[in-house]
Amino acid sequence: MNQPQPHEHTYVETMQKHTRHAMTLLASMALPVLPVCSCSNYATPEQNAAATGGLIGAGAGAAVADDAAEGALLGGALGAGAGYLYGRGQ
Repeated sequence: MNQPQPHEHTYVETMQKHTRHAMTLLASMALPVLPVCSCSNYATPEQNAAATGGLIGAGAGAAVADDAAEGALLGGALGAGAGYLYGRGQ
């Protein structure tokens, strides 16, 4: 039988690697734009900073995690919390 050598990658592994690289590239281009796109009409600076942090965290989490959905959820939650704390300090 034709089994791949240990150093060879299967088609699925190669495509997963390329998908991760594409998502990372997309997120790195989108991250600088996210603060401009977040809603700025919240009642408090804390809410605005939490929304911006959540957007940035979700994008970054999706880009770096093996599971994009799980990374986006965790990154969004952490980003929103960090954004809230940042907004509270202003």
